[in-house]
Amino acid sequence: MNKEMFWQLIDESREACKENIKDMAKYLEGRLSSLSLDDAKSFCGIFDTYHRAAGLDGIASVGNLMNHEMLTDDGFTDFRNWLIAQGKEIYLETMKNPEILADKAGEPIEGWYEFETLGYVGTRVVEKMTGDFKQSFVQLTEEESRDILDEIVYGEFTDKKMSVEELKTEFPKFAERFIKENEEYDIASKLNEGNSINRTIVVKEVDAQALKAMHNEEGIIFQGCGGPVEEWIDGINEMLTDAGILKEGTRLEDVTKFEHEEVTNLLFKFGKDDKIDIGKFAMWRLQTHEQFGGTWLSDYVPNRLGGFYNEPSQDEDIDEGMGMEM
Repeated sequence: MNKEMFWQLIDESREACKENIKDMAKYLEGRLSSLSLDDAKSFCGIFDTYHRAAGLDGIASVGNLMNHEMLTDDGFTDFRNWLIAQGKEIYLETMKNPEILADKAGEPIEGWYEFETLGYVGTRVVEKMTGDFKQSFVQLTEEESRDILDEIVYGEFTDKKMSVEELKTEFPKFAERFIKENEEYDIASKLNEGNSINRTIVVKEVDAQALKAMHNEEGIIFQGCGGPVEEWIDGINEMLTDAGILKEGTRLEDVTKFEHEEVTNLLFKFGKDDKIDIGKFAMWRLQTHEQFGGTWLSDYVPNRLGGFYNEPSQDEDIDEGMGMEM
């Protein structure tokens, strides 16, 4: 597979599914499964090269505005997946000038310009073919990489973080569209100096395989979580607060829902600023395990899903450490 075939598959999948993100991922997985193992591995290598090539501060600034000025590290990963899903023309032009997104960006998916599941398509196909997901970790030859990278023309904006005001000045059409969308979107309200105000909690729903990419994160997974998710979130936070585990007003509200072995599970991720008494949490988890099946993310993935995807090395380049604080 070469880059032309790669983009043909992306375009075919998007057009076949009318840009429905979930259906597009499933369609692409089916198409890729019909090809050879070498093609599937090449797809992984090409995807990774384009993904890394977009891992720049300026692109993160663009994604941040498009995603309600709430872009996280994971969100930036998912935004680049979404950008690749738009096809070669939009991808390449965005690297040069994001004004194209004012007219050609599709509608958000449940309010977000993110496409998490696209990032797992190639790996899932290779794993099904070989039984070993690590075979999807493909590094292209220098010639293959250069063929891809030489076609990308970067605008001057890509090497710097940009505020919303700077985006408005340099890319007025782009900024106008997404500022307006942000104003219309019913964004979650925030906790303000300990004063509780109305808020909407956004719960991501992912394939269980998505957890295998969370090698640098931690959290707790509760198993068998039927019923309204909001009740689980409020109930768990109340119990943890009453037990003295969550401190200084901390609430675990970065929640991911997934199905595994026909069981609904909720992952409550830990944030770097969360105030948690881990010692008390460990004891509480053991005491309530029969009731909630509480399992650390770092234990669940190796024991239930076969392990994490590859962990990045310390010297990996442009797409590491790109969390946005704007």
